[in-house]
Amino acid sequence: MQAAGFPKFRMHDHTQLWKQLDAKNPGKGSGCIGDYGNWVWFDRWIDQMRQHCEAEGEKFR
Repeated sequence: MQAAGFPKFRMHDHTQLWKQLDAKNPGKGSGCIGDYGNWVWFDRWIDQMRQHCEAEGEKFR
């Protein structure tokens, strides 16, 4: 998100967002556990994060 123009969006903000939206719930379609046991986010989640950052106005810019 920082490269997309939201330099103030940090890992903590990401963690708070996915917890708030329950984005690691497999039924949400935001990602899954990958080959090595790590969580992998889908493009759908990236789009949701971008929309969230845009909706927050200058908070993350």
